[in-house]
Amino acid sequence: MPAAPRLLRLLLILGALVLLVAGCGSDDGGGDGDSSSDQARDASTSTTTTAEDEPAEPTGVPEPVPEGELPPIVVTSPQPLGYVSGAFVLTGSAQVTEGALRWAILDAKLKPMATGAFDASCGAPCRGTFRTRVPLRDVAIGSWELHVWTPPVADDDPQRVHDTMVPITVTAEPVQGTPPPGAEPPGGVPNAPSPG
Repeated sequence: MPAAPRLLRLLLILGALVLLVAGCGSDDGGGDGDSSSDQARDASTSTTTTAEDEPAEPTGVPEPVPEGELPPIVVTSPQPLGYVSGAFVLTGSAQVTEGALRWAILDAKLKPMATGAFDASCGAPCRGTFRTRVPLRDVAIGSWELHVWTPPVADDDPQRVHDTMVPITVTAEPVQGTPPPGAEPPGGVPNAPSPG
């Protein structure tokens, strides 16, 4: 894939995260924020990998999101360019059909090293939250792309709908000074603007 569309996609994702941090965010509602219990769970926690789940190569350039609106899928953890090891908790919100979501960590040739499926707390038109554990036992150490998308409505359509990419770096051990997976961002979570 040419570098320009990848850079544009990364800039769009980072722009959406800036909007989220600037006051458009909300509590992920996915629990009490205690990631220690998530880290203690076995790495084999509900990740399904089948040939049907393998993502197709990303297609096209995503359309820009109007100012003040959230994109269909927002990943709040891990942060872009963040370090992860062992396993991490994938959190965020989504407004997608039936709340159905997929994730994959792609290598440099855009081939999946690990994939899984999960659901947001509700489907469109509701904006649901999600929280799922992503094991890294089959992922090599290095910098990769984490993709989250919703499957297409047609079973024979290979396109990833609302594909959202977060660049991550997988390390052998936690990097000193980085927050634990799912930790509250520095300064706290911004409050959602009050209606009216």
